[in-house]
Amino acid sequence: PQPPPSQAVRLESARPQRVRYLLVVRPEEADAEGQTVLLGVDFPHEGSTRCTLGMVLPLWSDTQVFLDGDGGFSVMSGGQTRIFKPISVQTMW
Repeated sequence: PQPPPSQAVRLESARPQRVRYLLVVRPEEADAEGQTVLLGVDFPHEGSTRCTLGMVLPLWSDTQVFLDGDGGFSVMSGGQTRIFKPISVQTMW
């Protein structure tokens, strides 16, 4: 089976050596609508081939996205709020 399509953006990290990504993963199947999830993935350093999964946030029908003035954004879904800050606004596009 093929992996689900995803999009990734590199995020700022509180620890300079850690490399963080936010992935949007959505299955390709037509009947899988509504099964989109945000994954937070951490690499211990640049070039590392090992990572840890730091966050899983399903996107429900109540999901709201808010843009911050500094290039960051927050996502509210299922009663949870998460704040993200890409390393640059250009990485979002």
